[in-house]
Amino acid sequence: MKRIIVIVTFNGYQVLTNLLNDIKGFNIPNSEVCIVDNKSNDEEHLAFLKGLEADDYKVLYKSKGFELSAYKYALDNIEADVWFLLQDSIHIKQDIFSLITPLLTDSNVYSFLTFSPGLYDNHDDRAFLLLNYGTLQYSRANWPSCYFAKDSVLQKVKNEWKLPKNKIEAMAMERGTAIVFDRHNIEIKGLGVYDPPKSADPDAYPFFAKTYKGR
Repeated sequence: MKRIIVIVTFNGYQVLTNLLNDIKGFNIPNSEVCIVDNKSNDEEHLAFLKGLEADDYKVLYKSKGFELSAYKYALDNIEADVWFLLQDSIHIKQDIFSLITPLLTDSNVYSFLTFSPGLYDNHDDRAFLLLNYGTLQYSRANWPSCYFAKDSVLQKVKNEWKLPKNKIEAMAMERGTAIVFDRHNIEIKGLGVYDPPKSADPDAYPFFAKTYKGR
């Protein structure tokens, strides 16, 4: 079974370095990691990416967008059986890759965290969802936009993602992806439930921590 870990980055070589060190600590080959760069312009960051290519990492370059655009770009350009889609500003505490891979099916998707309908909904989110999906109904939304799933699941839903053009739309798609998963009867399973008072606590969740708030 071919596994690919996709990491989206933008001028983030410092946080990216930390995440790659986490992954290396789980004895995962560099060839199983793909970095998708969203049109970075920092010379030190770009030089770092060139070095990663020399070390057998896959590196894809695309026009600037948000995470979903980068994930879809990877899904369209690389072949894999299992996908781990990650942000660069994440610290991974345990080997979730070995833990989650055998739990993935053709009808589920895992996320670091899920949250209940209505949490942090606002007028702009609701307007975006109604315009693009015609509903505000979904089972569980995802935060952050990190997904672990079989290829059969993500290939089924990727063309129904509305690729964000700004931060507001990107936040709305935390709910929009949930609507799409629900339409395909794909169960959204979380490794934790988002609890706002604990969100800034690095020890709040067993599997990960944010390494750069707001990134």
